[in-house]
Amino acid sequence: MDEFLYPLIGILTFCVTLMAIPAIISWAHKKNVLAISNHRSSHSVPTPALGGVAIFISLLLIIPIVNFSTQFIV
Repeated sequence: MDEFLYPLIGILTFCVTLMAIPAIISWAHKKNVLAISNHRSSHSVPTPALGGVAIFISLLLIIPIVNFSTQFIV
């Protein structure tokens, strides 16, 4: 069962993250949560600094759902 569970979690987390990133980028611009570039930065314009939040929230949502739903699979 685990050979299907982990890829399922990964695929679902990727999909939810992909859908959440535009909303988080928009929110970061509205609230001015940006990484300001300096001489050490690889980017030249202010960049939203919340990319990891989308991944974290996706994992928090997907893992309990997948664990709950797999309890009923025999």
